[in-house]
Amino acid sequence: MTKITILSIPQDRLEAGLRCVSELDGRTPEQLAAEGLAFWLNLGSSAREALRRLDGVAIEKERVEVLREVSRLITGRNFMVSGRVFSEATAHMRDPTTTDEQIDAEAERMIAEAGFADFDVLEDMISGEGPEMKR
Repeated sequence: MTKITILSIPQDRLEAGLRCVSELDGRTPEQLAAEGLAFWLNLGSSAREALRRLDGVAIEKERVEVLREVSRLITGRNFMVSGRVFSEATAHMRDPTTTDEQIDAEAERMIAEAGFADFDVLEDMISGEGPEMKR
């Protein structure tokens, strides 16, 4: 009897993996399936065809290399986008008319708002006892 596979993964292993990742990510299997389908549909037809071809002829080591390359590309782009988002969110802090005193006051306000006003964070880092240990 031939096992049903999806991209060379046996159906039962795929279902078990989906349940496991669902628990790890705190998402339902249906949400993960929808995300996977959306990703697949957003690939160009040539990319989908290439993936099917690789699945049919690549050895396991080559499949793993492809997945690693895709993962690196996605995480690299996420890093770049995060940098842009951070830059946009902190643009108001780069006002050339802002004085050092205003910057210090804003930093102190943010530290107090975060609940760390009574801690010497640098000293705590050196001693190995972060603020979270003292609460």
